[in-house]
Amino acid sequence: MTGKSITDKSTKALQILTWNIGYAGMGEDSDFLFDHGKQLRPPPSRESVADNLKKIEEYLNGSEADIMMLQEVPYASWITYSTDVMGFFVQQFDDYQWTYTDDLRTKLIPPPFSIRMGNATASTIPIDMCTSHPLEDEPDFLLQVFRKEYRMHVIHLEHDNVLWSLINIHLSAFDDKSVSIREKQLSQVFDFALSERKAGYHVVVGGDWNMKIVESDFGPYSTRDEDLFWVRPLPDFSRTQENLRWVADPSTSTVRTAEQPYQKGENYTLIIDAFVISDNVEMLDIKTDDLSFTPSDHHPVRIEVKAKDY
Repeated sequence: MTGKSITDKSTKALQILTWNIGYAGMGEDSDFLFDHGKQLRPPPSRESVADNLKKIEEYLNGSEADIMMLQEVPYASWITYSTDVMGFFVQQFDDYQWTYTDDLRTKLIPPPFSIRMGNATASTIPIDMCTSHPLEDEPDFLLQVFRKEYRMHVIHLEHDNVLWSLINIHLSAFDDKSVSIREKQLSQVFDFALSERKAGYHVVVGGDWNMKIVESDFGPYSTRDEDLFWVRPLPDFSRTQENLRWVADPSTSTVRTAEQPYQKGENYTLIIDAFVISDNVEMLDIKTDDLSFTPSDHHPVRIEVKAKDY
């Protein structure tokens, strides 16, 4: 599917895409250990990563996005059989300016067993500034070998005499309800977005929120309740923020559970990928593209926005 189904592109509008690409390893044939599956990396080989990456490239080529906010983008890593996904994107999409922030790195582990993965934001419009802002962290896990360092990945740019702050996020998924790390992270994201709005920017936050954004029913499923342990609704405070609002496509799911490889009608699906926009931004259109979870366990979401006329 391509970006051509979204409204005719205005010279003043921005088309922005958010997609958790699942490190090109979470295609339809994959499950994931931490979701009660069996695998830590995709089966059966480097070829499966290459196949997923080819499909991701084809979709991105057709998306016509001005800005691409991608999550779970790895450099050459053990989980990708040493496939350098970030390097591939930079080479294949050389008409974009690329920026990157780590959010998962191994410590004290040399290649080829090391892992480096994070958020990448790419723009066809010149980027004035790129910054990274820390969010509430999880403790080190797996014997201090892996470290999650959650961050807001922020770019500033000017388009048609309008200043934009575009914030790429990927919140925690496996925190304990008693600790509520992702709720703390969400509060930090909203506070930062409001500070950017007060500074005069038009703000768009996109990414993988790892919270159920829209109450939805996408049909039958056989996922067990214990495999939905990570699913959590948005906290009330996030729905009542002045000057910020959620925008999502309620018609299409954006993620599937990963306790098993994807089977339509078996895996539970829901919406956790979406955007938050400031009150000086007008949404022209939003669309989630249904790829049947073929190259990733997430679907890409595209939004078209422009500065609001007062």
